Amino acid sequence: MTINSDKLEEILLMRCSLNVYFDDVTDLVFSILEDLPYGLCINKIILNEFFEAIDFRFLYVNHQFQSIFNIQREEIVGRYFSEFHPDLSKYKKELKLFGKISRNGGNFKFERYLEEYDKWLQFNAFSSMKEIFVISCVDVTENKKLQLNFAEIIQNLEDSLANRTNSLQETIDNLRLEIAERKNAEEQLLQAREELQILLDNEKKIIEIKDKFINVLIKEFRDPLTVIRTSVDLLKMIPGRTFDQETEQIFERMYISINQLVESMDNVHLLAEKNVKLTLDLIEYEIIALFYEIISEVKEWDDNNHNIIFNHPTDKIILKTDKFILQAIIRIILKNACQYSPVGSNIIIELENLENSIQFFIQDFGIGIPNHELPMIFEPLFRASNAKTSYGSGVGLSIVKKYIQMLQAEIHVASVVNNGTKFIISIPKFSD
Repeated sequence: MTINSDKLEEILLMRCSLNVYFDDVTDLVFSILEDLPYGLCINKIILNEFFEAIDFRFLYVNHQFQSIFNIQREEIVGRYFSEFHPDLSKYKKELKLFGKISRNGGNFKFERYLEEYDKWLQFNAFSSMKEIFVISCVDVTENKKLQLNFAEIIQNLEDSLANRTNSLQETIDNLRLEIAERKNAEEQLLQAREELQILLDNEKKIIEIKDKFINVLIKEFRDPLTVIRTSVDLLKMIPGRTFDQETEQIFERMYISINQLVESMDNVHLLAEKNVKLTLDLIEYEIIALFYEIISEVKEWDDNNHNIIFNHPTDKIILKTDKFILQAIIRIILKNACQYSPVGSNIIIELENLENSIQFFIQDFGIGIPNHELPMIFEPLFRASNAKTSYGSGVGLSIVKKYIQMLQAEIHVASVVNNGTKFIISIPKFSD
């Protein structure tokens, strides 16, 4: 018996709606369809007068199809697709293909996400009978999720790779820039070294010229001063000559002036680099005795015109230091204190023995130093504006500063005009 589309439609509808049983072969076919592991529906295409597919009618759905779409067979068989999806424009492409295979045979596959079911379904449509086509469908939601997740992972990897590539490119660009800058810096450094060497050579020549000039200058001044002092001594020694009090005072002032000039020339002599001690000879000394030695020397130089008070611990203090340098520091500061303080005033020296250093200060009550000039007192040849009427070369404190640096010591100055000056020195204890 030949079965056309109308006859098949009748059989299918009777089977689904009335549960009519046919021959064993037909029943076997329906039994197989029901047991398929995927959804299946048999449909009849609806064409318009132009033979264009405009809808289709469900003739049969198996058990798996009902499960996928959560619908009973009685609710769908015999009804049109448009009854469930009134807006057929969304399915225009599929309807066209359904019509094509219903006329010419063939098959096609497609996937669609059904939002109302939150499922991804894979459909396979085929036809071997005019106007009749079959659709099988499989729930591929899990696979699709895996694909989407995999696609997301791939995209993330691609984004990460792109970011990493950009980062690496940026690093390479920065390295290239850094290499170029370093090369430029090296060239500048090489040029700076060459310029520095030229400056050092020039400085060496200038120092040699300065030292030569200072030594010549000292000789030119010291020899006449020696002649003058000798002449004054000879005048006083002429037999039978007596001098009145005024003449004696003139001689005394001449002696003082000559001695001051000699000392000034000695200080100027220190400006020559070769006359400044440049290396340390560290030996242990008893510091209190060293202070008394310098105090005695300065008192004699000062003709005891000032009262030098020395306060110190009762115990001996042993310090590993350079004796010559430490003596020079104390001597210069103490002589300055005498020179710029009123005759008969006190000069106080206070010595402390600390854990890692010794600290001492020398306090006078003389003319003081203007506050704005304190930062400059260690500059060579600088003299405070209120000290211009007193003799001095302005060299001593610059030597003190150099020696303080050599001992890795610290020096601080506090001063008030007409109230005096206080030098505070802290010298570290060198260990073996």
